[in-house]
Amino acid sequence: QLERRASQAEKLISLGTLAAGLAHELRNPLVSIQTFAGLLDENGQDAEFQREFSEIMQRDVARIVGIVENISSFATRDSVEFTMLDVGEVIGAAYDITKADFLGGGVAFEFENRKIPLINGNYNQLLQVFINLFQNGIQALATREDGRIVVTLEYRDRKVISPSVEVTIRDNGSGIDPEVLPRIFDPFTTTKSTGVRSGRGGMGLGLAIVKRIVDCHHGVIRAVSGPNQGTEFTISLPTGHPQ
Repeated sequence: QLERRASQAEKLISLGTLAAGLAHELRNPLVSIQTFAGLLDENGQDAEFQREFSEIMQRDVARIVGIVENISSFATRDSVEFTMLDVGEVIGAAYDITKADFLGGGVAFEFENRKIPLINGNYNQLLQVFINLFQNGIQALATREDGRIVVTLEYRDRKVISPSVEVTIRDNGSGIDPEVLPRIFDPFTTTKSTGVRSGRGGMGLGLAIVKRIVDCHHGVIRAVSGPNQGTEFTISLPTGHPQ
């Protein structure tokens, strides 16, 4: 009976985490749609506004659909569809989506896309990974006037370990406290000083979702940081062909 109660409690915790994660990830695209919808009465006849509104609506609705499908897949333990894709293109798309956040926060973005081998992955899930990491970095740089996020892309052809694509995302923010660093990928871990899902609406789920997606791709994510030393996330994703 105790085991059964413990199992039920664990399921309720998982359900709560899933529900909170869904709300967390849907907030940004919904706010974007709401903002532009509120400007329709004033700018509805402007051709340029109509074009921009249409693009944002299509982008954010597609984003919502992707989030719901991916979280649904996690909940039912179904496998998502993997295809061969270019990680550099995913990074570029993530920047396009978060560009307003970069500009609004006065954060510079540096990324040189390189021609590297394709990986076997899910586009929407990896897009979510980079969006979350970019937004974390922007939050960590909120108090800096010279904030920047630098992204590098490398191909690692190792003889012992499988070849992989390695993405490094580095910011020059306030860094992560050593006591918090070991727990940053745990659900609901958040600290205002690090920018890890803090501030308005932050629930400490962004990095937990990132870790889960990277694990789903048989990859590895590592974080190196320290007070006033910035933060560096490194993601290694194996190259290969669809199964």
